[in-house]
Amino acid sequence: MEKKFAISGNNWSRGDLVKIDCSDYDVPAERGIGIILASALESNRQGQLFPAYYVFNLSLQTAKKYYLYDLEIISKI
Repeated sequence: MEKKFAISGNNWSRGDLVKIDCSDYDVPAERGIGIILASALESNRQGQLFPAYYVFNLSLQTAKKYYLYDLEIISKI
């Protein structure tokens, strides 16, 4: 039997509830709950090595671009 390998997509959509855990070396950590607003598409020439989404952070009351490694799905629509 042949093994099949595939990378599964996240298929996140507008309105999904996410947990935000963002920490960079030069800014304080951001944690909270957010709602996916839209996909942040980068240049078509480069592809999407690090996919990102615009998320409305409920604790900060602002929309910001977050990379998928900073997000965790809590609930999908």
